[in-house]
Amino acid sequence: MRILSIGMESSHDEGYSWEGSKREGGGFIFQFTLSGEGRLRVGPQVLSIPAGQAFLVKVPSDHCYYYESATAIPWEFIWLRFDGPGVEELCFSIMNRTGPVLSLQRSAGPIMLLERLYEDLLQERLAEDKYLISLRMYEWMMSLLRVSVQGVDENGHIPDTFRKAVGYMDQYYAESIQLSEVAAFAGLSKHHLCRMFPKYYGFTPIHYLRRKRIQESLKLLRDTGLPAQEIALRTGFDNLGYFGKVFRALMGMTPTEFRGKRNDLNVDSIKLLG
Repeated sequence: MRILSIGMESSHDEGYSWEGSKREGGGFIFQFTLSGEGRLRVGPQVLSIPAGQAFLVKVPSDHCYYYESATAIPWEFIWLRFDGPGVEELCFSIMNRTGPVLSLQRSAGPIMLLERLYEDLLQERLAEDKYLISLRMYEWMMSLLRVSVQGVDENGHIPDTFRKAVGYMDQYYAESIQLSEVAAFAGLSKHHLCRMFPKYYGFTPIHYLRRKRIQESLKLLRDTGLPAQEIALRTGFDNLGYFGKVFRALMGMTPTEFRGKRNDLNVDSIKLLG
């Protein structure tokens, strides 16, 4: 997945207006209102986009979003324009369930992930990590899809017990940890952890742990000359064969292929499969 543009803005100018049918470049736009209110026209229908609502539209298409001075207060929002393999199918899947407008709390997963992504890009913490940006984009997209499936009124609250489980996996991913250990640390039964974890994070705990390990392996493949066998062991994989299998499943290439492309890798060259 590729970010075409991302930003945070406050507008109180009636000149702020984007006509979707005249725009070029393709992709989709997701825009969430932080405060104030904007307008979205889709075909003949005009919708208000107040705080706590977002819209998702394809470019180009018959839509227009704009600021209307009658609302009196500025329209503050965060936006993301993006494209990439599989994006159209995922976005239409969401829009078929919710329409072009989604209701979300600012504490909901998709908004928190988007704000963190924006902040990390603004601070240049991801400036050279385009493959990590792709992983972050995929995580955001899956979170948005999950909200659309489970209900657009989800408030995004994650119990402290599940946050503890994630913290444990983030800290001990390099070790051969078991889900029973994770559950015990968080004060949960293993059954409850496995049953409820996807509701809050969009993945099973095993899938989350695998993704964490692969994210860490990417840094070692890029920044060190360590052999793949050593990287596998340092990131919690028991053997090179299993490391390679999981890596290919998530990245669409082998660790060796990734290392060979690390200097010229771009977002579109990464195919995330799960």
